[in-house]
Amino acid sequence: MKLKIIFTIFLSFLFYHCTTVKTYKPIAFESGAISRKAKLTPEQQKNWQDRDAVADTIPGTSLEKAYRDLLSGKKGKKIIVAVIDETIDIHHKDLKDNIWTNTGEIPDNGIDDDHNGYIDDIHGWNFTSNPKGENILYANMESIRIIRKFRGEFENKSPDVIPENRKKDFILYQKGLKEYQALQKDMQEEQDYVKFLKEGYVKSKKSLKHYFPKEDYTLVRLDSLYRLYSAEKQLGDDIYYMMDYMKNNLSEEWIANYGKDIQEKMDKSINLEYDDRSITGDDPEDLTDINYGSNTVAANVTVLQHGTKVAGVLVAAEKNQKDIKKSTSRIVIMPLSLAAKGNENDKDIALAIRYAVDNGASVINMSFGKLLSLHEEWILEAIRYAAAKDVLIVSAAGNGNTEVSRENPYYPNDSDYIHDEVSDNFIKVGAISNAITEKLVASFTNYSQTQVDLFAPGERIYTTVVGDRYDFFNGTSAATPVVAGIAALIRSYYPKLTAPQIKQLLMDSGLSFPIAVQVPGATKGTVKPFSEFSRSGKVVNAYNALLMADLISKNKTK
Repeated sequence: MKLKIIFTIFLSFLFYHCTTVKTYKPIAFESGAISRKAKLTPEQQKNWQDRDAVADTIPGTSLEKAYRDLLSGKKGKKIIVAVIDETIDIHHKDLKDNIWTNTGEIPDNGIDDDHNGYIDDIHGWNFTSNPKGENILYANMESIRIIRKFRGEFENKSPDVIPENRKKDFILYQKGLKEYQALQKDMQEEQDYVKFLKEGYVKSKKSLKHYFPKEDYTLVRLDSLYRLYSAEKQLGDDIYYMMDYMKNNLSEEWIANYGKDIQEKMDKSINLEYDDRSITGDDPEDLTDINYGSNTVAANVTVLQHGTKVAGVLVAAEKNQKDIKKSTSRIVIMPLSLAAKGNENDKDIALAIRYAVDNGASVINMSFGKLLSLHEEWILEAIRYAAAKDVLIVSAAGNGNTEVSRENPYYPNDSDYIHDEVSDNFIKVGAISNAITEKLVASFTNYSQTQVDLFAPGERIYTTVVGDRYDFFNGTSAATPVVAGIAALIRSYYPKLTAPQIKQLLMDSGLSFPIAVQVPGATKGTVKPFSEFSRSGKVVNAYNALLMADLISKNKTK
């Protein structure tokens, strides 16, 4: 702890005196200095996360300014960033040139040429598949795995009969039961909602058949009809509902697919009798059993699109700058697939982290998470392993709009029951919006002064979508690769800086916003200082981080 305090003071001293070394000044935001009432332009909407809070009045990361003022004419080294997520559309025009290739492996010869334990892992590994081409699409929720493992021992038992050395697992079992019951209730409500949508659509369509025999509705025509018949309750309601369907793009096909998705989750994700590992064929309780999965890192990308979106936030496709501007073209993406609809398996997470470390990744992006963890110790050991190899891990804070803590955790994290942190290479990221107002903190994000390290843009981030397309992306899943991209940029230009140094400078050099903001999940009007939402109290800033990295790097060479 003393070393960390000394290091922070050292960084602050360098940062304070940067103007005596360079002509550049760190970016600082002063309360009341900025007021933006105009909406973002279409161009600003597509790259707001790269803009500058002072110059553009947009709370971005000042990445454009960093490229223009600090990196122009400089060359950085390629940095491998492991994206542990869903499968990725590695053929997308703005991703294909940035996908990692394992040069130690001969393609499709059925041999583990580089002896890393994975056969034909040319572009990474898919831990949720098998060599037959089968993939887990609906994974068990963690509560299902927990209940299935412990119910034989703990079912119908009271706390007073549980031995002291089994109480930790008993508490986990009780949490699993509680989440399972909540999930069942949620899924039943979802099924009821699907039924409501189906019946309402059919009824509205039938009522409108007289006015639109060809079903050629438009919002304008429906609105005109509604003005005429709004007083007639039944017809008025049917017109209104159809307008609502159209505004939200709820077609009959969408409603049907939504219903199928909910049923699949009921049948698989929260079904105690469904074992998703029957597809992978491994022993989920044996961390040494790595003989499972396949090299199909692009499987089912039309169904599982999350990984493609995350990868797009990381990658800058210079040939397509007018369409999409992201963190850095010096990033090489290592796809490691383990996520599906449901919860990620702790074994897969631990092995994916180790794979990334052993195969050359300098940064690991983990834009996923869950409320429970069956094998937390496996993840913590993998994080320690990455720390020993100087690999930085950037992880999402979660979208539960709640304050997380050691007692109310969000996994994976680098805390255990004893320590606030077991490593110094792990960054937890919350999300902000593009408004420098009380709405600065995204309404969906988790937050914590002890569990979340810093914030980054994570609302309406323009990124890659399957099929050479683009769309906007929300969540701490989007904020995480913003930070991972900046971390990779620092490692690219300042390769001698260690993972702990980069973590600390990202936190220290972030931008402070001395304003009160709405607390996510709380009653409207419940506000507190932005500085109290994370350890650093700041938003990541690429310009300031690179400025600080340059100063530290130069000092190290003296």
